[in-house]
Amino acid sequence: MIFGAQMIVKVGLWREAAWALVLVLAFCENGMAGEVSPADLEHGKRQVQQMLGDRPGMAVYLKGKDDAPGYVGEGDAIYQWAVEAYAGKHVGERIFWDGRAPEQGLLASHTRPALHGLYLLRVADERQRGRRAFEVMWASFVCEMLSVSQKEAWSALDARAKQGEMTADEYVKACARVEWFNFGKMPEMRRTLWQPWADKVGHKTDLSEWEGKHLDDFEAWLAQFTKVGEYPKVPYLKSYELARGERR
Repeated sequence: MIFGAQMIVKVGLWREAAWALVLVLAFCENGMAGEVSPADLEHGKRQVQQMLGDRPGMAVYLKGKDDAPGYVGEGDAIYQWAVEAYAGKHVGERIFWDGRAPEQGLLASHTRPALHGLYLLRVADERQRGRRAFEVMWASFVCEMLSVSQKEAWSALDARAKQGEMTADEYVKACARVEWFNFGKMPEMRRTLWQPWADKVGHKTDLSEWEGKHLDDFEAWLAQFTKVGEYPKVPYLKSYELARGERR
């Protein structure tokens, strides 16, 4: 009996390791560059303008009571990246801003065509955080766009769920692993997209907003999330049910 239990554990670990490798390959193969048309870029610009209109805390950074504000404008790398992302550069399909709040407890979220018909992206209004709100919302937006860009990984997971090849818990954990990969890219995104703007306007970057979410060990990172009814079960249990056709 002990031998049988050990074999089951070993097989389970092998399956998880094999699936982690599949996700790594999907992550690497899903290119971060693609062709977008002038019309796509116009769409992207409209989405960014709508996002900044709905989330004014992302449009202006007030450095202090007596300081001039810092604006994110069309000439800034972070703005241009957002336009191209909404234009569909990373997924080959246009993404739409959704002004509604993400699900409870999430700083940002997105939906995918396979489950909802369109790519929709939401960012929580965090103005109650005061001066921190500006960077919290931008970092959350960038991280969520990185998540959207993992098209192949999400499609593979949804297909396996649909075929009944994964339990709900396995699906949730695999989705969290995709996001863990994305969090690992955040320091580079801060350096290339955010820091040039911050240096220009004199904004002191809060590294924790870009780097504090990631740990080198996936299991240790995942173990941080212990509360019932929060991430990663929110939102991935719902995605699992949609992939399985169990929710309308």
